[in-house]
Amino acid sequence: MFILKLLLLDILTCLCFCGCVARNTLKQGERFNSSDLLVSQNGAVTLNFIKQEYDRDWDGKDFGFYLAINYTVLLNETRGDLWGHPIWLANRQDPIADESGVLIIDETGLKITHNGGNPIQLFALQSSSPSPTTNINLVLHDSGNLVLQHANSNGENITLWQSFDFPTDTFLPGMKLGLSRERNWSLSSWLTPYIPAPGAFTLKWEPVEQRLGSAQRQGFVDEW
Repeated sequence: MFILKLLLLDILTCLCFCGCVARNTLKQGERFNSSDLLVSQNGAVTLNFIKQEYDRDWDGKDFGFYLAINYTVLLNETRGDLWGHPIWLANRQDPIADESGVLIIDETGLKITHNGGNPIQLFALQSSSPSPTTNINLVLHDSGNLVLQHANSNGENITLWQSFDFPTDTFLPGMKLGLSRERNWSLSSWLTPYIPAPGAFTLKWEPVEQRLGSAQRQGFVDEW
């Protein structure tokens, strides 16, 4: 097992220092498919399509493909509880049936196209407002945050969308839980240990009680 870890570390290190292979940015007009990989600058996290169970019944298991952020082998020792568990999923409620998923940035925004139906829109550019339509990139940060940003004429990067605003079941440094004018940040458990669809429990801010609380489908459960 130790040798396997070293081999994986060597492979990832080579990828991180070979600019022609590893990258942390998806540029507008590029296609990111099931065989591609984004690696954050220090190699802490990766973005790629993974195959994951999404249903289970008497007839067996059904599997789908999800766009996921994962910790790498570099953090296996310090983040052991999350090793192999995605820390974020773009389409946890919309699994893709096959390997046809493609992440793109086009004139409509950020989306995942696939053979099974309508695109999965992660961020839509508003045609009625002066939204930027060029110089848009998607960057995977070492924090685990996936950020869609626009470089304006002054060279400043303006955040248009970020995965930290749409947490799944994992709370990371830099994330928020609570309410704002535009957001309601909360965490929701997986349906089962293997199925990433939202499950029975949600951790969210209760505005009346002014505290964090764990809510269950059948009612509120006070655990704080």
